[in-house]
Amino acid sequence: MNKSKSPLAFLDANVLIEAAIIQSPPAIAVMHLAVAAVLRPITCQLIIEDVEEEIISRAEANPKEMDNLINSWQQLLNRVELKVVDDPSLALVLDTKKKYFALMRHLADIPVLASAIEVKADLILSGNRKHFNDKTAKKCGIPIYSCQEYLRQLTSHA
Repeated sequence: MNKSKSPLAFLDANVLIEAAIIQSPPAIAVMHLAVAAVLRPITCQLIIEDVEEEIISRAEANPKEMDNLINSWQQLLNRVELKVVDDPSLALVLDTKKKYFALMRHLADIPVLASAIEVKADLILSGNRKHFNDKTAKKCGIPIYSCQEYLRQLTSHA
């Protein structure tokens, strides 16, 4: 498949955590789609830091799992051509907060949405559909799916 025709999918931290750490089948399937160039995964530095903080937290809770957690994360990064962009500017985050906070109601997700808007993502993948909801998707013009919803949407159009 031609990568330039593949949709640019902005990945939230929970999608990467589900794929690398939890080994959730829908998230793993989405990573396989990325490897096959069915979609082009992108995220921001903030998301990478969130994932790595989760790995550290889990490793502190269970030190015997540290190597497995780090290896799983590194394997995912090695397999998937995940583009990581700089975090959005403060001005963009504040503008996004003004426009979307009433819909999302979770301050920590505002920079994530700002970044997805800034990179002109074709879709957002997030396991947190409470904050990344259909009203937010409609207003920003970027479809938002959980991994399971995205897979279902792909197969319904096949």
